[in-house]
Formats: sequence, structure tokens, C-alpha cells
Amino acid sequence: MFDPEERSLLAACRREDPEALRRLVDTHYELLYRFLWRLTASPEAAAELTQDAFVRALERLDSFDGRARFSTWLHAIALNLWRDSRRRQARQIEAVEAQARTAAVAIDSEQEALARLERHEVRRAVERLPEAQRVAILLFYYQGMSYQEIARICDCPVGTVGSWIHHGVHALRQMLGAVPEEDAPKRRRTGCNPCGVEGPR
Repeated sequence: MFDPEERSLLAACRREDPEALRRLVDTHYELLYRFLWRLTASPEAAAELTQDAFVRALERLDSFDGRARFSTWLHAIALNLWRDSRRRQARQIEAVEAQARTAAVAIDSEQEALARLERHEVRRAVERLPEAQRVAILLFYYQGMSYQEIARICDCPVGTVGSWIHHGVHALRQMLGAVPEEDAPKRRRTGCNPCGVEGPR
């Protein structure tokens, strides 16, 4: 599971090799920044958290045991930093709700809904999801992580990840007007599966 090239790069980073440190940051910066930007909806906050995550990771590099990919470990550090920041700035969470209520997009399928996640009104809807569902959806659909990797980052069972994603996608469609509230149970059973996402087994 552990990439030999990554192992060699991390060993060089532990020796504080400047070129290795630059390569490590260059390899992972953009993907981590985009995750945090979607999570915070703030380029400035995302950039600051990304920088802080790398600093924290490099400080704790000796504790990285290689049981997961480095990117998984790095995302877990970044997620914890975001949660700490969110606790300090709790009032920011409510700021998006008024804008999100105006979102009313007619969407024919879950696939189309998820394809529109970059659109302004859908990003606002994602921000309204409960934290666990929002994080799981961003990690799965944007970061391309497996259920197992997300479970490791969030420190929860794999089945819980599937439940978060399933209910999060369903909630997004309701917020965007794709599933009327009274029709939701029937539509969920007979409609298409959201991008192959399965519920917990």
C-alpha cells in the first residue's frame, strides 16, 4: 500500500532535504488547498489552513507510520485544523444560510446534481449540510478518496461514511428542489443511485 517512491521522499524530508520538502509540498498542495477551499468557501482561509497543515505535518513527520497514504494523513491534519478554527469562529457558519435558501435548481438526476457542485448556489447548499456529510461528500467526490480512506480520516466505521454520503446527497437534492419533501422516500427507492454511492452495509 505504501509507495516506495513516497517512502524515499519522506525519508529525505525527515533529513530536512530542501529539495525533498519542496517536492512534497508541490505534490500535495493543490489537492489539499482545493479541499479546504470547498470546505471553508474562503480562498484566504483555505490558503492559511493549507500552510498550517503542512507545517503541522512536517513537525510531526516522525509520527507518520505509513499505514495510510501520506495524503490521507495530511487531509486528517487539515480537517482537525479546520475544526479547531471553526470552533473559534462559530458565527461564520450561519452566514451562508440566507443565501442558500434562494437556491432552487431543477435537477433531473443525482449525477447532474453532483456535476453542478462548482456552481455558486450548490456550493452554498453543501455548506448547509451537517459537518460529517459535508466532509464525506467533499472527500469522496472531489478528493477521489475511498470510503476506507475517509473512514480513517474521520475515525469512524466505513458503513458510517456510506450513510453520510447517501444522506448528504439526498439532502442536497432536496435543498435544490430536485426531490419534493413528500416524495423523497419513494424517489429514493426508485431513483438512480447517486454516482454509485451505496448506503451502509
